[in-house]
Amino acid sequence: MIASGMGRGEAGLRNSLPLIIIRLLLVPAVVYGLIRWALPGLPPLAATILLLVSAAPPATNHALVARRYHGEWELVASLQLVVHLAALVTLPLWLSMGLNL
Repeated sequence: MIASGMGRGEAGLRNSLPLIIIRLLLVPAVVYGLIRWALPGLPPLAATILLLVSAAPPATNHALVARRYHGEWELVASLQLVVHLAALVTLPLWLSMGLNL
């Protein structure tokens, strides 16, 4: 669905930038802060897994739901593609920070 919806949805900066900032930067930053200052005794593996889960892009089932309920599934699929591409940059950064805890 992501491949077939690409190009038909308007996934411009106005739509994709807030998703990237909130989902890939703000949420992992809050989790990193909690791990660093509120849970200092957390085992390193648990801390890394929590950070990984918080920094991962959202699941791809949103386009399926939008299509099922006659929503703008092309837009949703395009936004998912953009967010997943941005996660290729942000996820390794968060993982390296998690492994250095």
